[in-house]
Amino acid sequence: WPKAPCDVAMSMFGSLWGATPFDAALEELGDVVQSPEFRALNVQFYDRFSADFDDQDENKLSYTTIHNEYQQTVEKAIEENLGPEKYKVLCDGLEEYITSGKESLTLSDKASSAIETLHSSTDFQYFKQVMLAKRNAQRAGRVNVGSFEGAIDIDTALTRASELAEAAAGDGWTTIVDQEGLTMLVKPKEGTSSTYMRYTIALPLALEQAVDCMYNFRPESLTWRSRIKYLVVVREFSPDDIVVDYGPEMPTMIKWAMGIPESMHLRVAVRRDFPNPGQHSYAAVPYDLENDVCLESQGVLKIKTGVMQQHPNDPQMSMLTGSDLADLPSMLPHFALAMMMKKMIPPELVGMAERYKKFHGIQ
Repeated sequence: WPKAPCDVAMSMFGSLWGATPFDAALEELGDVVQSPEFRALNVQFYDRFSADFDDQDENKLSYTTIHNEYQQTVEKAIEENLGPEKYKVLCDGLEEYITSGKESLTLSDKASSAIETLHSSTDFQYFKQVMLAKRNAQRAGRVNVGSFEGAIDIDTALTRASELAEAAAGDGWTTIVDQEGLTMLVKPKEGTSSTYMRYTIALPLALEQAVDCMYNFRPESLTWRSRIKYLVVVREFSPDDIVVDYGPEMPTMIKWAMGIPESMHLRVAVRRDFPNPGQHSYAAVPYDLENDVCLESQGVLKIKTGVMQQHPNDPQMSMLTGSDLADLPSMLPHFALAMMMKKMIPPELVGMAERYKKFHGIQ
């Protein structure tokens, strides 16, 4: 398909030199891309066309047409915001930068984010992934982050966590995975499109280490956590009960498509030796900082609860029994969900445990 007028800008990574009109135009570009209006423009486009995309490997001609229209929409919005002169400075400056072969220096975060976002918009396969993410989110019934459901107090959340250790397989739960080191059950949440997922997994950490690895959401935990850009403690009720400003690490266009904001608030509380000695319960709950209330659900952010205890056969291992509230595609069969979870959850949690051991020098 034909190149958009400023495609060269979208393939450029790194930084620029000196304080020039080009530098100023690039910083202003960052302001445009980070603006609510530019985000809304993108989301409206995703809403309009995402249903036209499917999971088949073969790409339809209509996808190319939609992608071209998207690039033209983005280019037009940038030119209208910068003005023709600055837009030309930006495009000409990037062309000169690329052809001169200058080495990359340091871009501001704002400019880097803008270039990453615009580069992604020219990548057809990435654009298709964004459209599929939006389509799947719509089918799963996700809501905008401004929507919330079910105010819940932290004691109720912790009590719910403690009940996991004793929960029976009945009562509406369906077992979808049952193998050594991992069991998983699912249960629809009554009156909603959401699903409770309950799992038990063995972790290669002694109990106190596992508790710190999984329940510590202070900034140092970024060393072993993944897909989190930053964690900032904004309220502390006790050492084991804090509220954090939580920044998810994912491509900007994916966040826009799924309605995920730049940051969210999460209250994380731990109750040790509860419900029984040697069992430590936790709850990670969406938090409305303005109204000082915990929520069962706030947009894509859902309540997570669990209980940790020593492995029955190995004191150097622990057993985590957790429950997550999730939005899943309504037509996803249990066997497909089981395959997906077996590929995702054990590698994620075990990988996290291994990074924790490396950070603390644990053999």
